[in-house]
Amino acid sequence: MSWLARILCIGSLALSSLWSNAQLPVGNTVTSNLRQKTFIITSDTLLIDTISIVPNSFSIASVPAADYRLDFVKAILYWKNRPLSDTIIVMYRVFPFRLDPVAQRMNFDSVMNNFYIKPFEFNSGLTNAQRGIFDFGTLKAEGSFGRQIGFGNRQDAVLNSTLNLQLSGMLG
Repeated sequence: MSWLARILCIGSLALSSLWSNAQLPVGNTVTSNLRQKTFIITSDTLLIDTISIVPNSFSIASVPAADYRLDFVKAILYWKNRPLSDTIIVMYRVFPFRLDPVAQRMNFDSVMNNFYIKPFEFNSGLTNAQRGIFDFGTLKAEGSFGRQIGFGNRQDAVLNSTLNLQLSGMLG
């Protein structure tokens, strides 16, 4: 055999061994969505998992299905009748994600105090003498007013005013 044939033979053997292991999982990667866990019962509710459970795939060993209620989306088990034993073994399948995730970019509480300009509050801390014409006594007055200026392309201008006033309460 020539040197070129030997190199090609050894190279093809090396590549075929790499190719045969390419589809195997690396390390302890789990490829199944079937889970089996053991829980200790301490309360009337039990958090089973952090992701959603596939419906009709949940079962508890030696506990009838009439003794519990399962929220599949939140993966929370609610006991109707607690079993006599303090440990249970559950088997179920999961989705690869939670079906009701909270999707928000920012929390309102963290943004609320970071405004440069505070919004104007109409009746904050005003006495009856300071309210002037907007003193309605026991009636609660809420609303807004606004002004708008518009300029046209023929040198005309438009001024719009809006008043939204809502009164609520008991009339005497």
